[in-house]
Amino acid sequence: MIRVGLVAEGPSDCLALEEMIRTVEPEADFLRIRPDMTLVSRSPHGWTGVRAWCREMGTLLESFLSADPGLPLHILVIHLDCSMAHNVGADRPCPPADATSGTLREIVIGEWLGRASLPGFIVLATPSLSTDTWIVAGLEPPFLGEIPLECDPQAERELVRRRLLRLRDGEVKKPAAKYEPLAKQMAQGIDKVCMSCPEAARFRTDLAAAISITGKKT
Repeated sequence: MIRVGLVAEGPSDCLALEEMIRTVEPEADFLRIRPDMTLVSRSPHGWTGVRAWCREMGTLLESFLSADPGLPLHILVIHLDCSMAHNVGADRPCPPADATSGTLREIVIGEWLGRASLPGFIVLATPSLSTDTWIVAGLEPPFLGEIPLECDPQAERELVRRRLLRLRDGEVKKPAAKYEPLAKQMAQGIDKVCMSCPEAARFRTDLAAAISITGKKT
């Protein structure tokens, strides 16, 4: 069985990533590393939390994955939305979406993880503009925007317009009870999601390659 560690911006991202991973490896087991939602945690959430964790653990990842001999991690997924790319000067005109995601990935690998290249057991998830874009791509009837879905900043608000999620204090709220069914619907329509969102397709391809490298099979 593949055991996957998740370092993500938020809990809803973990839900989306887990369902996405199950489309490649249905029996995968998960360890949510970040965000740390325990009451005693002082670690930051969001993209700053991902950055802090990467900077702290970047050179220690091999030992981190094998720290528990009884339950080693086989793959580590690190998630960062492209909507946050402006925070590190990585935002580029969209389309194409991969101009921003490519620049962001280089920063994560070289500056945050301190690596010359990405180890085979790490898979980066860089949705454009966010994991919510993947969720919207799985909706029925399809969302029809005026620009490519991965470049549309209004995609997230489509979930509010359809009354699937609620807007409060200017922010889309994503409770697990509401978001998990949406993530499952996304996974059920994975082919059309990958057609609309090349970053989703890249993530699945990279994940399959990482699974092959580990030599682990369900």
